[in-house]
Order: sequence, then structure tokens, then C-alpha cells
Amino acid sequence: MSAATTTIEQVLTVRSELLGDLEVGEDQVYTFGHGLPGFPEGRRFALLPTGREGVYWLQSVDFTALSFLLIDPFQFFPGHFQIDLTDEDVARLGTSDPARILVLAIITLGAALDQVATANLRAPILLNLGDHSAHQSIRAHEGYGVREAIDATALVGQSA
Repeated sequence: MSAATTTIEQVLTVRSELLGDLEVGEDQVYTFGHGLPGFPEGRRFALLPTGREGVYWLQSVDFTALSFLLIDPFQFFPGHFQIDLTDEDVARLGTSDPARILVLAIITLGAALDQVATANLRAPILLNLGDHSAHQSIRAHEGYGVREAIDATALVGQSA
């Protein structure tokens, strides 16, 4: 006879200057072992859906002011974006299985919605969906820019 096991997920309260107080499940938290470039102390981030398919928030668990808007580059740049994992990517993520890796790109918004937003396709965020490790992969020689134009209205949808 086997004993039934119950897993209780820990819920964290994450404070965000942009998004307010958030209740985040441990399954939403990813760890960047080396931090993010420019933010080496920022290692734990919650990945949060926005309600718009392919658009996410990446909120630091430890720093209230550190938030990033992310997109699925395959969805927003169809036929344009592709990625081959490097040996460093595989080592940092612990897998090369594409079914276990989520690839996202950081968005920079203009001051107003009608201004051009840009996606950083040169340094995508790679998330291991299994063990929740993460890594920003800087890919200097693949022909993608750090400021690839994207229509900001596509990120929020059309207004009625």
C-alpha cells in the first residue's frame, strides 16, 4: 500500500513598484545563477502572464523596482527569429530539450503607446521550465539587434 502524498505550493508576496503587491507561486519563480547583465544581484524573478498571449512580466522577487516586459519572439517575429543553443546555454540551463525551454525577449517601451517599442533579440531570456533555472544568452554574432522595432499596440491589443 502506498501513502498518498500532497504537495503544498509555497506562495510568496512579491512587492513591485510597477505592478503592486503580487501573490506568486513558487512555480513562477526562476533563478538566474549569474544574475542578469547589468543587474548581477538580481537572481530570483517571478514570470507573470499579462493576460495577453505571448506577453509576460519578469518581476524581481528581491528588488521592487526591477521589472521587465517580455514577449515570445517566435510569436511576434514569426519566420524571422530562431535560436540555436550554445554550449554555455545548455550548461547554465541544464538541458538542451526545446520542450523544456521557454525563450523570451525583453521589451523597451517608448514614452507613449504610439512610439516605437523595441525587442532585444540579441540577448534572449532562456527559462528552464523543469528546474526553473534561467539565463540571459548574449548572442553577438547572430544578426539580431538589441532594438528590433515592434508595434506597441500589439503588446496590449487594440482598444475598442
